[in-house]
Amino acid sequence: MEKVVNNILAIVVIIGFYGFGLAQETTPSLERKVTLDLNGTTLKETLKLMEVQGDYLFAYRTDLIEGNLQLTRTYSNKTTRAVLDDLFAGKITYKERGNYIILREQSTSDEKTVLLSGYISNKESGETIPYATLYDSVTLASASSNTYGYYTLTLKNTENPLIIVKKQGYRDTTIQWAQSGTSVYNIKLEALPVVEDSTSETIEENAKFNWFQRFMPSEEQKSKFNNFSDQLQRKTQVSLVPYVGSNGKLSGKTTVDYSFNTIGGFNGGVRILEIGGVFNLDWDSVSYIQIAGVFNKVGGHQQGIQLAGVTNINKSDVHGIQFAGITNITKGEVIGAQSAGVVNFVDGFTGAQFAGIGNYSYKSSIGGQFAGVFNKSEETLIGAQVAGIMNVADHIEGAQIGLINISKSIDGIPVGFFSYSKTGLHQLEVSTNEVFQANLAFKTGVKQFYNSFIGGVRFEGENPTFGLGYGVGTSIAVTGKTSVFFDLQAMHLQRQTAILRPNGLAKFTLSFQWQLSPVFAIAVGPSFNALVAEDSFFPGNDFNSLAPYSLYSYSENGNNLQLWAGGHLALRFF
Repeated sequence: MEKVVNNILAIVVIIGFYGFGLAQETTPSLERKVTLDLNGTTLKETLKLMEVQGDYLFAYRTDLIEGNLQLTRTYSNKTTRAVLDDLFAGKITYKERGNYIILREQSTSDEKTVLLSGYISNKESGETIPYATLYDSVTLASASSNTYGYYTLTLKNTENPLIIVKKQGYRDTTIQWAQSGTSVYNIKLEALPVVEDSTSETIEENAKFNWFQRFMPSEEQKSKFNNFSDQLQRKTQVSLVPYVGSNGKLSGKTTVDYSFNTIGGFNGGVRILEIGGVFNLDWDSVSYIQIAGVFNKVGGHQQGIQLAGVTNINKSDVHGIQFAGITNITKGEVIGAQSAGVVNFVDGFTGAQFAGIGNYSYKSSIGGQFAGVFNKSEETLIGAQVAGIMNVADHIEGAQIGLINISKSIDGIPVGFFSYSKTGLHQLEVSTNEVFQANLAFKTGVKQFYNSFIGGVRFEGENPTFGLGYGVGTSIAVTGKTSVFFDLQAMHLQRQTAILRPNGLAKFTLSFQWQLSPVFAIAVGPSFNALVAEDSFFPGNDFNSLAPYSLYSYSENGNNLQLWAGGHLALRFF
């Protein structure tokens, strides 16, 4: 379920991340490097020299380039873009189209618009730095340097913006920009000393990054999470889909009080309330209410109430209540309750799990698992498992109630049709009594409450009588090697020549067991029997003769009841 949800969400995120593009196989024209030694060379001649070296063509209006302007300067192994930036000082724009570089006059912008571009490079080595992040600290308008270290940042309606530049492994740089219009500004970052960091926080952050990375469809978006060590803080986010909203491409690194997502949103975290039409995606913690039409996915702690039409997926702990139409998946601990229409998955919990089909707990838990079909608990469960079909536990301290109960060890009682515990009671019994000369039974469960599966045969001429039945029982230890067993059993009676009819034998047996060795015991004791048989209209189908005598008998409508006391002798193997 988690994999399906993640794949759907990844598709939506890719659609929302409108800046995503495919990498080019060849070096873009503007990034091709040239070396020029200009000495009285005209501007048009300079462009011709660049065309030869760069293997591209310039396209422009003839009146755009001043023909008589002579240049005296040198460029050594500089990118075409860097040379054009120096030649035109932001007055000309450049656009690639195939093998052409189109030059156009820079359009006039309003006074409060900032169009800033340039290269980001290492201060010491001069190498360009790809995927550095720049953003306005007020509006959160952001940009990233591309593969070649080049960035373009557009800011609107702000005065003297404070621009912050971040890159993992480099010192943060702050730029107070006082200019408007279009400017070229190359930024140099100071590298930080390389430090081996293997702290638990770093390991956890890397694990979270791997958990979310499919929702970051470009290297640019992935870099934003690596470049930020702390969350940005805002009051509100309103979004259409991830990265298309009030916090833009930095939404995944921004924690807000309130988040409202038309289709879905990606936040760093939510402090009070988040509502999503389809989904909510949060890098870190969420409080106190989160509601989504389809699913929620949270990387940090969840506190409060989490509601989803289909599923909730949490990487860390949940303190509160989870409700999902189909499933809850929590990789941390739940303190509270999980309720799902189909299945709950959790590392461990303190509280309760409720599911229409099943519950999974992968670590030690305290509380109860309640499911229509099955419960599964690994490690230790202190509490109870209640399921319509099956309960499975490594170790349980409490009760299992279900049709089938399985455990490695149990300190408590399993109640069901079949219960098996590796450290519990499992006996194979061979016995004889006054009705059946030979009986074979298997007892399984725990000493306090076990199930018995019984088969018996009475050899009588050419038409033997068979018995097949089920029972429950309990035992009490008297000394280290002696115990008393109380068994209640019911058997269906059948002969080969008889049509399947409701003839049955009920037995209550008291037996005293002596443990002769760790794998062998002998048991003997009295029994109280009740035989219910019908008068037969078919030869050889009269079961009333099985009773050796009657303490009490009663007949009505062709059915007979006989009661008597008997006994049995058994050999038991462990």
